[in-house]
Amino acid sequence: MRDLEFTLQPSKRFRVILLLFILLTLAIAATLSVSLWLTLPLLILTSFYGIYCFNRWLYPVKSLRRLSDGGWVLHTKMGEYLAELQGDSIVTSWVSVLSFQLENKKRLVAILFPDSLLPDGYKRLIVAIQCF
Repeated sequence: MRDLEFTLQPSKRFRVILLLFILLTLAIAATLSVSLWLTLPLLILTSFYGIYCFNRWLYPVKSLRRLSDGGWVLHTKMGEYLAELQGDSIVTSWVSVLSFQLENKKRLVAILFPDSLLPDGYKRLIVAIQCF
């Protein structure tokens, strides 16, 4: 089996879901029945945390490469890592949550939606994972 390369792009579905969670959190914080001096810092803190999450979680993995020996190479913002796909990964037709054990014993989780890859790319990724 040859090496398979999967180049990822930011998912619109993931952006919408994350934005909805942030807005829902802000709405809940705004409707709390506490004084204004406590509500205002809570809204500001929640907004900054939402921006942090949006920037951090939006695109942590840039590409995946399945090696012919069954290993994976992950290209992230921080560099390339040799990794092993863990058995607790979840793959469905709507979303894939891939758990990787990096060579330095750290874990990295990649959340992939079908629009993160080219139209045929998501199906090829599912097949590559099932052959694992």
